[in-house]
Formats: sequence, C-alpha cells, structure tokens
Amino acid sequence: MNLVNGIMLIVLGLAGYFLNESRPPTALIGPIIGLIFIVLTPQMKAENKNVAHIIAGLTIILPIILLFRMLKGGDIEMDRKFFLLGGMVLSCLITTVVYVMGFIAKRKERQNKTNS
Repeated sequence: MNLVNGIMLIVLGLAGYFLNESRPPTALIGPIIGLIFIVLTPQMKAENKNVAHIIAGLTIILPIILLFRMLKGGDIEMDRKFFLLGGMVLSCLITTVVYVMGFIAKRKERQNKTNS
C-alpha cells in the first residue's frame, strides 16, 4: 500500500505542478514525499519499526497539509485543484487506515504469542 500511495502522490503532484502555468514549488511536496515513501518501502517491508513509524507519521500529516492547501485560494482551477489534492488526501487516508489495521493486527499477534 505504501508503494501505491507513493506512486499516487508522485503522479497527482506532478500533474498539479505541470498543469499549473505558474509552477508553484509547493506542488512538489506530494511528489517528494511520495518518492521518500517509495525509497523507504523495502525498509518498511523488512519490518523496520522506525521507518514504519516515520512513514505512518508522514502519511497522517500530509493529508492535513493538503487539506489546508485545498481550502486556500489558489491560482489554478478549483475543479482540478480539488481532484488532484483530493486524490492525494484520499490516498493518504486509505493508506493510514491500512497502517492502523496492520499495527493493531501485529499487536494482537504479539499478545497472543505472549499469552500462549
């Protein structure tokens, strides 16, 4: 899921960047974080807890940043802005739910091992 989220952030963020004639540097926040997610995916799959928590934290913080960006008046068409930023927000929120479910499942698994 982390890989899919990273790809979504890169594609939608770059689309927002290149479709906006003024090329705002803030439009590159999503793609940069998406690239970080992709680079860190192998470490996350190797169950590196620190990397997993960093990725989860960024995945929780990014939609908040993007929501503020959506609500802020901008110089691009509102439909395109809501589609692109909304897609990134939705991707991050779905990924967050998957992470939380995974963390809960692992915690239950650990508890079951200690109780057995």
